[in-house]
Amino acid sequence: MNNPELAHLINLISLACIDGNVSEEEKTVLHSIADSLGATEEEFNFCVDKANEATQNNTAIIEVPDTDEEKTFYLKNLTLMMMSDGQIDEEEKKYIKFIADKFGYDGDKALDILIESVTNDIRESLSKNQGKDSFSTQENNGPAGTRETGKNDGGIDKEQLQDEIREAVTLGKKALMKHDIPTAFDNLIYAAHMDRNACQLFLMIVNQRSRLFKITEEQVALLKDFAEKGYALSQYAYGRWLEAHRPEPDSLNIANEYLKKADKGGVHDALFAQSVLYKAGHYGLVDREEAARMVDEAVDKGSFLAYQYVLRQTIYGWNNVTADPKRVADGIKDWFKDGESDDILTINPAYYSIIAEAYAELKDKKNADKYYRKAIGMGYYEAWSDLCNLHFEDDEYDELLEQGCEAGAANCLLLKASGLMDRYEDMNSRDQKQATADIMHYTISACEEGSDLAPYFMGNAYYHGYYGFEKDFEKAWFWFCEGTKRDDGDSYEMLGVMVSGDENPYEIDNKEEFVNHCVMMALRNNDDNVLDLVVESYRNGELTDYAAEIERYYIPEYEKNHENDDEEEDEDDEDEEEDYEPDLMLIAIVKTDGKADIIEFDVESGWDELPDFVGARRLDAIRVQPLYDISSQMGYDDHITGWVDNMGLMKDLPMNPVGCKIYPGPIAGDMILTLEDKKYNPKSFNDLDELKQVIAALGAKLDNICLDDEPDDDGRYDAWS
Repeated sequence: MNNPELAHLINLISLACIDGNVSEEEKTVLHSIADSLGATEEEFNFCVDKANEATQNNTAIIEVPDTDEEKTFYLKNLTLMMMSDGQIDEEEKKYIKFIADKFGYDGDKALDILIESVTNDIRESLSKNQGKDSFSTQENNGPAGTRETGKNDGGIDKEQLQDEIREAVTLGKKALMKHDIPTAFDNLIYAAHMDRNACQLFLMIVNQRSRLFKITEEQVALLKDFAEKGYALSQYAYGRWLEAHRPEPDSLNIANEYLKKADKGGVHDALFAQSVLYKAGHYGLVDREEAARMVDEAVDKGSFLAYQYVLRQTIYGWNNVTADPKRVADGIKDWFKDGESDDILTINPAYYSIIAEAYAELKDKKNADKYYRKAIGMGYYEAWSDLCNLHFEDDEYDELLEQGCEAGAANCLLLKASGLMDRYEDMNSRDQKQATADIMHYTISACEEGSDLAPYFMGNAYYHGYYGFEKDFEKAWFWFCEGTKRDDGDSYEMLGVMVSGDENPYEIDNKEEFVNHCVMMALRNNDDNVLDLVVESYRNGELTDYAAEIERYYIPEYEKNHENDDEEEDEDDEDEEEDYEPDLMLIAIVKTDGKADIIEFDVESGWDELPDFVGARRLDAIRVQPLYDISSQMGYDDHITGWVDNMGLMKDLPMNPVGCKIYPGPIAGDMILTLEDKKYNPKSFNDLDELKQVIAALGAKLDNICLDDEPDDDGRYDAWS
């Protein structure tokens, strides 16, 4: 016997011991089940000892449910599992009756009721399915798998059911290979509850979050129907759908309940899905250790999603794990020792994508390309964007990107939109008009295909009025809200920014509480830009509701990030004392009091120091027509661009009078002025006199700043109102 079978037998014996009375009949059934599992007498005795120990220590894995509803749920899933081959043999009947007896029911009567109940559930749900190319479209004979056999007992034609399940698996697999998710769903939803191959294929739909955006409203209603009837697989699928779409305020709580039931019913990918929600802080303060424990438990239970996560964690070195992509590549190759396969029932194509990621990290472009293409060829279109990025600097990039977009790959659609955004400022007005329409089309298409990042791109375009989009706070708010439903940290951050700047189009009852929630959710969802703001706000007496989480996780991260600050300042002081003439970068900083500084700094310091000049961690670019006009006036090929602290509003910094005049919205904090090249990299102004002219031109345009001809003692040139 292998370990799962031993554990299974231990659980059964533990269940028999729960009421403290194991009858001779029960012992006979247990021996019969042990024989069917191939257990030796020695192994059986070992299981008895372990079961007794578990029962005495109150650590038995199986517990008798408390309510009749829970008992029925358990028994119906058990019966459905036993019907997976289209029939229930005598040993399986003994098993079901044994469990029913332990739950306090008459086992013989319960068995008949359970089989009839499961069959009726399937019959009822099948009658709703009339989809094209589905295995249940036969006419005049009743729904597949439930046709009357001419018997008066209402039984099902088991041989016919098996044939139709095989047909469903064939059609479902064919549709999945073409990434035709709705058709695959139609064929697999029923068979998945009765056949292991169909279940495996069905999970390939549910386990990929983007695919949950492709199933129809009718299919969702069917999932909900099955879930409410107590079927674990549908409870998992419906819970995942609720988590992905979040149509109602309480969707996540409902999803969590369904995921718990699904895990209890044996669908252990549900446990991993729960761990993600807990780690993201949807159910109170974040507890990373508990989330990690849930992942480990899901791996132990055989969750594919959990194992996939662990593999990627090892590739990229997430969560303080040592990155070892070679180990992952070698390990998966070892699984392929019996030969690679194009059959998705033999090898899940996600594994080909994962090994490709490992090879990409190892800079083995040839093998990465091979396995990305293999995954795509088996219908795993999630690999399209990775293949495109692998060839980003190659001539075939554009062709691959077009193919990915035609296939409907969400991240390829977003890459297409991003490319147009990058080139927008270099286009003529006619091309810009077309680009605006194309950016909107590709980004919205990416949203519809399930991209987690696309809603933020839409919201950002409407918020700033970028790429020809009309500035619209209501539309920006809508898209940022969509982004938060997909746990995008930047979208949470921008909702906080909008409320902080009184740009929210709808009334918020408690703005401070709302902003605090947005900041914390942004940080929890990988927006490290707000880390400094969270810690510094907490040290100033704010965010006290999150004290335990901040002290446990974020203060150590903050201190680690800043542990070398004093050393770097000392090094800067020493550098200033050395006798050499450095190449200088010239920038201007327009202050919140209307004055401007010209800053000269060492080219060796690089542009990484730019945020430091305004006390920021990350900067937002201000690309506006008044600055473009001055760029043309000065004869620049490059544009003049403003840079501001992207958290200025949330930090409640003073408004910048110059920024607010040139930008159609509030600008908080000091604003840096630089040149910017065609690739959106900041550049130094050419010389001091030229920069003085730029500031003079800006002052003349806005009639509110000018520049002194002589530097102060600190070497800075001041401008003032």
